[in-house]
Amino acid sequence: MPRLKLIDLKCNRTEDLVGADEPYFGVNGSFVWGPGSLNNGQSQNLLSVAPLFFFGTANVQLFDQDNPPSDPDDPLGVISVSSALNGAGPQDGFFTGDGANYALTYEVIP
Repeated sequence: MPRLKLIDLKCNRTEDLVGADEPYFGVNGSFVWGPGSLNNGQSQNLLSVAPLFFFGTANVQLFDQDNPPSDPDDPLGVISVSSALNGAGPQDGFFTGDGANYALTYEVIP
């Protein structure tokens, strides 16, 4: 059964107009990392996140934490990762929702 290994998240452009974003991940609807604090040009090493088992497709969702309920968290996008990438080496996916621009490096491993 393949596993999704998150490697690195780079913030090319924040969603927030002023200051850093507080990004966090969900995979297939379950929280897996964050919130962190990233500003333009900064990266977060994600190798401390345990690889996640999945079947078929893993849907990786990135959000920016805000102050619910008056200011709900902002969805920044979804990357669908196929188990067919097992053994294909590191891949890049992009989150560009709500004006943000993030690059995720990940790998599907056995």
